[in-house]
Amino acid sequence: MPQIQKKPKSGLQVFVENLLNHEGLDKKTLASRLTMEDGKPWSPQLVSKRLQNGKLSVEEIGQIGDAIGAKISFSVTFSDGKTALYSIN
Repeated sequence: MPQIQKKPKSGLQVFVENLLNHEGLDKKTLASRLTMEDGKPWSPQLVSKRLQNGKLSVEEIGQIGDAIGAKISFSVTFSDGKTALYSIN
């Protein structure tokens, strides 16, 4: 019987899972703290699906940061040594 290979985790999934582990939270708790545009909470299944697919908008990543009480920013270092910092939330 052939083995089913799991799809490797996306970098975004690993990133968010590390945030949750640091804060001692699970995806169910995260889902309860996130709201969709219509004001409804995310379901744990939606959180898992979006993380597995690596499809979160910058705004949603910021919302995750807000939900766990973390400031999220990205830093880019260019070949000339200059850096740019982008704060999401």
